Amino acid sequence: MRVDKYHTSISGENRELLLKLQQRMRIYYSSQQYHDTWISGHNVNWTEGTHDAQIAVCQRIPAQADVLEVGCGKGEAAHEIERLVGSINYVGLDLNPSLGGRNKYVSASAEAVPFRDASFDVVASMFVIEHLVFPAEFLRESWRLLRDKGQLLIVAPDFSHKPMASERSGFSYGQGRDKLREGKVLDAFLTLVDNKIRIAQMRKYRVQQISDGQFDFPILADPRCLHLHGFVPDCDAVYPAHPQEIINYLRHIDKNVQCQFVYRDSSQFGLVATKNN
Repeated sequence: MRVDKYHTSISGENRELLLKLQQRMRIYYSSQQYHDTWISGHNVNWTEGTHDAQIAVCQRIPAQADVLEVGCGKGEAAHEIERLVGSINYVGLDLNPSLGGRNKYVSASAEAVPFRDASFDVVASMFVIEHLVFPAEFLRESWRLLRDKGQLLIVAPDFSHKPMASERSGFSYGQGRDKLREGKVLDAFLTLVDNKIRIAQMRKYRVQQISDGQFDFPILADPRCLHLHGFVPDCDAVYPAHPQEIINYLRHIDKNVQCQFVYRDSSQFGLVATKNN
């Protein structure tokens, strides 16, 4: 049985290892199959009951705002945002190489955004931060880009207490019920033990640290997507997103930040952080 390794992404001692992981993930995300097949259509036609977190955060965007969406993919959410808000000045940013040269889109990294300080009223990311090797750098960049009274809008899965599909449980990747169906009884049993005890205890300890105001942004060094072909949701997640850890870090870089949950359930959250210079 393997124990997945996590490395804090805010410590210099892990930077070389994590930079190599980041490069491997960038190659993965630059694949046209990723954008054209695996995630295509996942962020369109927003409806209540299915896209409540996206709707809740985007309803906070004022009309005529300069909006940057980080991790925009093929730009599918742009229409939904404009439909909810009305007229905005939208820019999408993503590693997707097909965005190059298209109007309103920039192909770049979320951790190194090619815009000047205070360029936007809103920076939005939807199901992005859990895929970043350096989430704290993304948060700092987003804060740099915001004007006074600007808003950072984050929608992400809440991995406070549950495992990610990218983590290995038992002898192999995948869910216990699928392994049991395939006759892998021991693997299924160890998967149950991992999910209910090992990963649960690890998450519990982390929650205690975060409740004390700490942050370390642990990164999964060996996600499922780099080993198995195909795609299941969050097989490429490397950061077990915790909303309070994000808040802790934002308060660390700006003591005047105001944070508010506009959506939260057992599986995901919508967070709005307002910059008050």
